[in-house]
Amino acid sequence: AQALRHMRVLKIFSIDLNVFGMDITVPVPEAYVIHKIIINDQRGKKSEKDRQAIERLMPYLSKDKLEEITYSLSKSERKAVDRFFVESI
Repeated sequence: AQALRHMRVLKIFSIDLNVFGMDITVPVPEAYVIHKIIINDQRGKKSEKDRQAIERLMPYLSKDKLEEITYSLSKSERKAVDRFFVESI
C-alpha cells in the first residue's frame, strides 16, 4: 500500500456528475493535471509517461482555472509546479 498525498486539490476542485444514475464526484481536469504535476517527481518509472499525458492535456485546460488552483496550493506544492514547468521548457 502507498500513501496518497496531495489529495486536497482533487477534493476542493471537483464537480458532481450523474453517470448511469449514480452520483459521483470527480476532479476538474485542471486539478487532475496540477495533482499529477505535484506528484510527478515521486512517480519513478511512471514519471515520463505522466509528463507526456500532462503535455497532451494542456491545450484543453483553462489557464484561469490552472492559476486559481495553483494559487490555492501550499508553498511546497507551488514549488513543485514551478519546477515542473522550468524542467519542461
